[in-house]
Amino acid sequence: MRTDILAFDLELGQWYVCWSSPYATNPAGQYWIGVNYNINRFCNPPGGGRWYANNTLAEAKNIAGSWRGGWLASGNEWVGPAFAATKAPEQPKVSAREAIEQGEVRAGSPTGPRLPLSYFEGKTAAPTALAPRSSRNAPTLAASRP
Repeated sequence: MRTDILAFDLELGQWYVCWSSPYATNPAGQYWIGVNYNINRFCNPPGGGRWYANNTLAEAKNIAGSWRGGWLASGNEWVGPAFAATKAPEQPKVSAREAIEQGEVRAGSPTGPRLPLSYFEGKTAAPTALAPRSSRNAPTLAASRP
């Protein structure tokens, strides 16, 4: 499992990855794994808020050795300043999913380098069935990984 937190810079109109989890694995076969993070600590400007989206990969290997799972982007969520009630500004016109597909997501800041689509496809080149395309957002059967 891996999660990327995408933030939207209102001034520049740009999505960027503000935080990425390490790969969380479950070799002992537990029933769940999770990733915890604090958006206000990692991504919000002091005293400010942002639109966010999660882009998460979850995979499991079945008994036959095939990988099942895929990437799923959340909808937009407004996170205002910590402990403050704020009215959310208008949502971004381009969703995080669309920005990923168009190669318009930046690394680390709204002015960072553009991230290639391959960044959002796993540790190595993901099987075609796991490519982050809106038509393929539902979990699918994927070929065995290399």
